[in-house]
Amino acid sequence: MGEYKYKIIIKKTDNNIVNTIYEKVNKIQTRDRDWLVYNLRKYVYDHLRLPLYEIKDIEGIICNYGIQKAIKYFILNKKIYEDIMTIIDHDENNIVYGIAYYIIYEYFEYRIIPN
Repeated sequence: MGEYKYKIIIKKTDNNIVNTIYEKVNKIQTRDRDWLVYNLRKYVYDHLRLPLYEIKDIEGIICNYGIQKAIKYFILNKKIYEDIMTIIDHDENNIVYGIAYYIIYEYFEYRIIPN
C-alpha cells in the first residue's frame, strides 16, 4: 500500500463556528490519525471557550441542534455523558460547553488522501 495521510474534512457548512474552525485546520495533513483526532478535539473545545463567544452563542448551538435531541444523545447516553464530564473537568456549570463541543465535533470527519 502506498503512502497516505489523513486530512480533516467538513461534512456541512451550515454553522459559522464550524466554518471558522475549519478555516484554521483544513490544511493540516498527517500520517498519525490519533494525533489529528486528539488535536482537533482539543482545538474545537478551546475554540468554544474563547472570549469571542458569549454563553448565548454556545447555548444557540444546542438550541439549533434541538434541546430534546441533545438531552437524549449527550446526557442520557452514559458513555458520552462521562466523556463530556471528563472534557469539562467534572464542572457541571460548564456542561453547555461539553454538549456544544460534541455537536460541533460531529461536523468533522477524517479522510485518507494520497501522499
